Amino acid sequence: MGAWVLAAESWSVSGFDTSAPYGTETRLAAVVVVRRFTPPPPEPLLRAVASFLRAVVRSRKRPAAREFVPLPEGWDSASGRGGPHEVRFSRERRVVRVGGQEYPLPEAGATLVVLVDERAGTVAPTRFHVLRAPAVRKPSFDATSDKDTNLRHMRGHGNPVTARWREGVMADPVVLAFLEGRD
Repeated sequence: MGAWVLAAESWSVSGFDTSAPYGTETRLAAVVVVRRFTPPPPEPLLRAVASFLRAVVRSRKRPAAREFVPLPEGWDSASGRGGPHEVRFSRERRVVRVGGQEYPLPEAGATLVVLVDERAGTVAPTRFHVLRAPAVRKPSFDATSDKDTNLRHMRGHGNPVTARWREGVMADPVVLAFLEGRD
């Protein structure tokens, strides 16, 4: 399973698990919650002109080739590759890297939640929180399904394990207050 991401215009949530590639059980090890700065919407006329100009530029651009970029040695998963939004996770070293700094994972059975407020003009974490996430069985290969369905299932799209973790993280009172700006 590895990693999953939820994103909206003003926030993103990245989750990383501790499962070995061929293990049968997994735990949610780290979650990074980023609250982003969202500028006020432009005036309607300015918005229309900007939209038109973007459409013209897009129509003349050739689609960029998506190139696979391998992770550096010692890292298992990443989200927001490159730049200040990059989050890396190392299962072996038991650390998550946010804003260029590494943070150790708590003891087994606990999940590190790193809260980052980019509205403050930094990508450095502003707060940490620990929550409990149970160990769960990883979904197994279903011989009756086609290859695409199994791949989607194993990668987390429609996966009941990651869906349960997402719901649990988004229902956590600390995470919810942070995303709503009530912290």
